[in-house]
Amino acid sequence: MEYAIIEASGRQFWVEPKKFIEFNRLILN
Repeated sequence: MEYAIIEASGRQFWVEPKKFIEFNRLILN
């Protein structure tokens, strides 16, 4: 599986591409 590193609030998260949209929604909401 491929993973992407996202920096949010000074922290790094390993997120799967399929879950990226859900992760984005949590931040926007």
